[in-house]
Amino acid sequence: MYLGRYMLGEWVPFKVVTRSTARVPSSPTAAPTLRIYDAAGNTVATSSMPIYQKNIRTGTFILEKLLDSSFSAGQHVALIEFTVGGNALKELHHFEVIAGGHSQGAYLGIHFYRPPHADYLVGITEDGSTDRRKNPKV
Repeated sequence: MYLGRYMLGEWVPFKVVTRSTARVPSSPTAAPTLRIYDAAGNTVATSSMPIYQKNIRTGTFILEKLLDSSFSAGQHVALIEFTVGGNALKELHHFEVIAGGHSQGAYLGIHFYRPPHADYLVGITEDGSTDRRKNPKV
């Protein structure tokens, strides 16, 4: 399945419904594993996928992955592996990382701080890091 085009700092949603060989939604023996590969076949990220609405939707797993500095521009393949009823099953997703964006993502919150000697902007980004900007720069 093609997921679309994304820039660094954006979140890519990965969803899988684990199904038996009869195509019936079923609970897997363990959480599905997500592996993301770049165009050269190098592993960029590996993660376990959390279940979504456990008692309402059988076998539905969703993970949103932040495109950080480990990703580069180009095509990527996401391989999701899981086991249902003793059968090892796989699902492939394709997406493209295009030039632009920032690996820290967008600001979630920002505050203007004005002590007597300079002006500061302090913010927190989607990756959890704190960013501080000063004017005048020294």
